[in-house]
Amino acid sequence: MAVGPATGFHRIAVEFAATIAASICTRLYIPTKAAMALLLYPIKWLDPLLMKGPQGDRIAGGYVVICKR
Repeated sequence: MAVGPATGFHRIAVEFAATIAASICTRLYIPTKAAMALLLYPIKWLDPLLMKGPQGDRIAGGYVVICKR
């Protein structure tokens, strides 16, 4: 897993909030996205804990695959 479940949630929540703000006023997208990214940043610290659980890979924000021939 390249990005854990808490970081995946962070990305979705930030984008969701910015999209809602932009539906009210287009100019609010970037400021809202920046503010929410900072406000919700501590959620990312939960990754090490959540990745230990059996369901930790369900909402990962990305994966890395390394193949050898």
